[in-house]
Amino acid sequence: MNPLTWQNPEQLFVAQDIIKVKIYSVAELRIKRLLSNVECIIYTIIAAFLCIAIIAYIKFRLYKKGIKRKHNKSMSEKTEELQTTST
Repeated sequence: MNPLTWQNPEQLFVAQDIIKVKIYSVAELRIKRLLSNVECIIYTIIAAFLCIAIIAYIKFRLYKKGIKRKHNKSMSEKTEELQTTST
């Protein structure tokens, strides 16, 4: 920062105060922006964990009821099944 040179000391004092206020306000805005980014990341992580928990709960309930997702059979299993049923 360049040194301020005024003849009137009151002008120098006011100018220094204005510069301090500007520096502090810019620093405060940077901190607020950083905190808002951190909050967004935290909320995203919480939302992801909630989604995982809901999916796990639904899968557990379906498994407990005996409803299992059918696995896709491979092509060789399908052809074997067709051959055994056709003969």
